[in-house]
Amino acid sequence: PFVVTLDEGECYQVLASGNSDLTGTLVTSTPQSGNCRPFSVFSGASCANVPASCASACDHLFEQNIPVSQW
Repeated sequence: PFVVTLDEGECYQVLASGNSDLTGTLVTSTPQSGNCRPFSVFSGASCANVPASCASACDHLFEQNIPVSQW
């Protein structure tokens, strides 16, 4: 685990190495963040072949993740 401190308007990017992915990664706020520091988490792929048989071109796929409490 590690802590990243961000100010308003800042972002932080985490990339998986090689062919790995970050599925199952838990992102939480800390008690020091308080209630007034909401943040968003986005995930995606920079080159997704959909369907997988179309390897001659790819698209960026990104979306904002919803909190586990809202699943």
